[in-house]
Amino acid sequence: MNYSSISYTDKKQFSIGSGSEADVRIKGAGVEALHVGIKIDGSKLFLRNFSSGNTLISTYQVPPDKTEPYTVGEAIRLGQSKQVVFVEL
Repeated sequence: MNYSSISYTDKKQFSIGSGSEADVRIKGAGVEALHVGIKIDGSKLFLRNFSSGNTLISTYQVPPDKTEPYTVGEAIRLGQSKQVVFVEL
């Protein structure tokens, strides 16, 4: 399994996906061009699912077009990719 770690201290939001418009690019089956967005609000993080495909926070399936709270250190899985993303502050 591949792991990616992202640390953004100078941005209040960023995107993850397979396309060139994503701030963080991840390739893999089912990873959409603009798959999710992460918003930082003080010490809180939120994940917005832009995808109609598979998006998991740990084992929770995030519905399409929904925003869910995200806890630092939780695994994010996109599509059928074997890559796991962890976001740190």
